[in-house]
Amino acid sequence: MRRAILAAFLVAALAVPATAPRAQWNEDAQKCADDTGAPDLAIHHCTKAINSGQLSSESLAITFYNRGVAWERKRDHDKAIEDYTAASRVNPAYVRAYRGRCSVYLAKREYDRALADCNEAIRLDPNDANTFLNRANVYFNMKDYDRAFPDFDATIRLRPDYAAAHRDRADIWYVKGEYDRAIQGFDEAIRLDPRDATALYWRGDAWFFKAAFERAIADYDASIAINSNNASVYEFRGLARLFLGQSPAATADLAKAFELAAGSGRAMVLYLARAGMGRGGPAEAKVELERNAAKLTDTRWPHPIVLYHLGNQNEAALLAAADVDPDQRASRRCEAQYHIGKRMLLAGNKPGARAAFRAAAEACPATNTYRPGVAAELARLGK
Repeated sequence: MRRAILAAFLVAALAVPATAPRAQWNEDAQKCADDTGAPDLAIHHCTKAINSGQLSSESLAITFYNRGVAWERKRDHDKAIEDYTAASRVNPAYVRAYRGRCSVYLAKREYDRALADCNEAIRLDPNDANTFLNRANVYFNMKDYDRAFPDFDATIRLRPDYAAAHRDRADIWYVKGEYDRAIQGFDEAIRLDPRDATALYWRGDAWFFKAAFERAIADYDASIAINSNNASVYEFRGLARLFLGQSPAATADLAKAFELAAGSGRAMVLYLARAGMGRGGPAEAKVELERNAAKLTDTRWPHPIVLYHLGNQNEAALLAAADVDPDQRASRRCEAQYHIGKRMLLAGNKPGARAAFRAAAEACPATNTYRPGVAAELARLGK
């Protein structure tokens, strides 16, 4: 999935009391609050502080909260919820406890609970930009974009320099297919944080769907320079290069994407890229596809396309597989016809390829990844 649940990137910051007399705040509580990047060590010190009996109510709530942050960083959501809940019981007015629990419920996709906690945090502190951003992302993941927008706006009003808020608000425009507005938002996010690999990747995607493949590749290059472990960025850079007809470069990217995260979708476009490399390409591509297919366990769509390229099913069977889910029929027909067209091109059958790409163009929803590629193939063939 292109967009992860963004609360995962908003793990709460650690806290200390506004004032901390020694009798109410001890050495273990301070070590618990120190952001050392070692959550197990933090949990150890937090637990000692909680069990010491030396902390005031304020300090105890903060220490429960800090231990919750450590659990959240370990992706132990249930234990994080337990500690955020304990913090809220010790101090029912402690905003961070509700905001932290909202973030965890969002990560767990328990949206109603996430909303309840974010709402309470905002009631207690209507000037907390982080909570508005968390709630905006709850609405985003619920696909309730009309309610997400005002919360992104509130976040930016409270913190105009909050790059993540500009990025995430721009992503709504991207999802809605308004790519120019999305690019404007991503531009601002990147101006504020030039090393935000996600914003660069997402702006690349907006250029990709505008068929501005060279500009997309430039953004993917910049994203990879910051974070070289995101399989999706290599996949989309590989697709951009495939759609441009740059088979060798596309092959390298798509092979890297498959190496980082194997999947049918990556295996089948890697096959196309390698098969397009000229003499010996199709034979080598099929051997590689057989090897990669053996690593796949998920036989749901788009795996039937892999079977088609392996010669295990014909065009009729592939199109029948595309029609199984009526809600996905148009998108899957688009993908199937694109791959049929590419196979025909490899076989030298340009009229058949043109007919398949035209069928793909008729089926492709505006947001389907293959739509720009279909247009590129038809342009090369002469519509």
